[in-house]
Amino acid sequence: MIYLLAALFAFITVSISNRKPAKMAASVSPVEALKYVESTENMKSHKGSSGGKLYRMAFRNVFRNKNRTFVTFTSLFFGLVLYFIISTCLYGIDYEKKYQKEIPDSFILRNLTYQTDDSNTIEEYFTSEIMEKVSGMDGVESVAADYVEPVRFLNVTEDLEAYVKEQALYRECSEDEVKEDFLGEAVGLSMKQLQKFSYQSTLSKEEIQEKLETGEGIFLIDLGTQEYKQISGKEVKITARDGRRNVTYTVLGTLCIGMKDNYENSYRDYGYVNGDNSTYFYTSEQGVKRLRENPRVQTLRVNVEAGKDAQIFSELQDMFLSAEGISMESQLETKQMTEQGFGSIYMAGMVFSAFLIGMGMLNFVNVIFTNIYTRQKELATLESIGMTRKQSKKVLIIEGIYYSIITIGLLLTVGLLISTLAFQLVQKLVYFTMFGIPIVQFTLVFVSMIFICAVVPLLVYRNISKESIVERLRRGQD
Repeated sequence: MIYLLAALFAFITVSISNRKPAKMAASVSPVEALKYVESTENMKSHKGSSGGKLYRMAFRNVFRNKNRTFVTFTSLFFGLVLYFIISTCLYGIDYEKKYQKEIPDSFILRNLTYQTDDSNTIEEYFTSEIMEKVSGMDGVESVAADYVEPVRFLNVTEDLEAYVKEQALYRECSEDEVKEDFLGEAVGLSMKQLQKFSYQSTLSKEEIQEKLETGEGIFLIDLGTQEYKQISGKEVKITARDGRRNVTYTVLGTLCIGMKDNYENSYRDYGYVNGDNSTYFYTSEQGVKRLRENPRVQTLRVNVEAGKDAQIFSELQDMFLSAEGISMESQLETKQMTEQGFGSIYMAGMVFSAFLIGMGMLNFVNVIFTNIYTRQKELATLESIGMTRKQSKKVLIIEGIYYSIITIGLLLTVGLLISTLAFQLVQKLVYFTMFGIPIVQFTLVFVSMIFICAVVPLLVYRNISKESIVERLRRGQD
């Protein structure tokens, strides 16, 4: 599809650009056309005491026709600048940045049976025996759990009015019905993880730390309609849904969405189930164990040593092969999917930029051929007054090198500036891309470009210089 679009683009571009010149050429008679020789541009005289230097002559020849020079540099520059942008903006993938935002753990296993309205149907997949077995795997560094226990709030006070209204809205029932059966979910996390969340509270850090360590404190979720000052320090009574234990907790404040856009800073990525109508609160592992001695695990988070991902991935798949209610995410799969998508985008961009580079080089060949062909009388005249063919070839080769070097200079200045601006836009769409300059790749491209720009004029000159000087001088006469 890309090749078809590229061919169509080239056809339309060439058709539009040739329409007016074709009409002008058609209005000229064949006899007049045979007599036509392109006029030589008016050039300023150059005086010096050092004699005629070939590199100076070549430099003046490059800029003798401003329109042709502009077209040549433009075609070369824009053909290469897209390649320059793609190569720098898609230099690589910052996996650490992607993992921080999407999946900070090597493996995340979730118990899907939590996605139900009936807490009695929840399966206990991640028992303490299973967790010990996973911890004992060769290469596993750590295993963490998100403990989640379905609960009910008892003796609901006015302090929880905002949460009652929200639950009534989602459950499509009255607020009085919610107060009689106020559902909740207790999420128990490690102290290390709780400290990464942003919160609002009237209590001191020392008080919060103490309450969490003893399991007496909880954080409610910030709804935006609830004033945290109103509920901080208040006590709530909660019971497990099986009714076995009633526990009193102190509300420490409300958890809110932090400024850092990372997975570990978002409480919603821990123990939360989308679509659940219950009111969630977060506490420490000690806090959730007050409700149930062996709380159930909703999510298991496994981190492994570098290079052990594939091995552990295979072992975890074998362990939970028969468990249909478990989903598994991994950094390994995330990396593979990212590389496939990234590779497709990079390849498509490279194909399109290669097409533009090819178009630019073809245009360069066309311009150089026309330029040298129309200057054949001038070159013959110079040779007739003493300039050797070797010197003529050298001048033309230097002209081609000037074209390539100036284009490379534009790429490394203007092109780099454009790439930097383009990267800012690309990063908004694909935040994990890295900006960089592939030095080896660019060196090969630039060397190839210099070689082509130097060889093409030489080949054209050889084609027009087969005849004698006298015959070449006669070509410009009527």
